[in-house]
Amino acid sequence: MNVDMKPKNERLSYNPEAAKIATLRVSADNPKVPVTTISEMLSLSPTTVWNHVNAMKAGGLITRDGSARGGKWLITD
Repeated sequence: MNVDMKPKNERLSYNPEAAKIATLRVSADNPKVPVTTISEMLSLSPTTVWNHVNAMKAGGLITRDGSARGGKWLITD
């Protein structure tokens, strides 16, 4: 028996602002990274990352240059 296992009902804390900042950092480090890769890197669902990306786009923090497949993320000033 593994005594280090956490009970199933114990949830990890989730900080949406920290997740947005992490998403922004990953995008800045690799502008061509797909959302699915960001989600894997941050252990978040792709839907959660898309929600953060859309919120940052609506807030004017990031834009997409080019197509969904061949474009890149740009961090705005």
